[in-house]
Amino acid sequence: VIADARTRAEQRFAAMDADHDGVVTAAERQASRQTRRQAARQTQRQHRMEHRAARSAAPAVPAAPSGE
Repeated sequence: VIADARTRAEQRFAAMDADHDGVVTAAERQASRQTRRQAARQTQRQHRMEHRAARSAAPAVPAAPSGE
């Protein structure tokens, strides 16, 4: 478990360290954050579109009888 966390941390660091000098500058950190946010927004948009498509393709559910 700890090894997995360490591996993920090293991967995240390597992705942020754009010039691969072993130091993540404020500019690199900000650029990485912006990239992650854009990716998250794109994923959210895709999920919303899929959800809307599934809703519009689903058959309408008839209303339950009122019993009166």
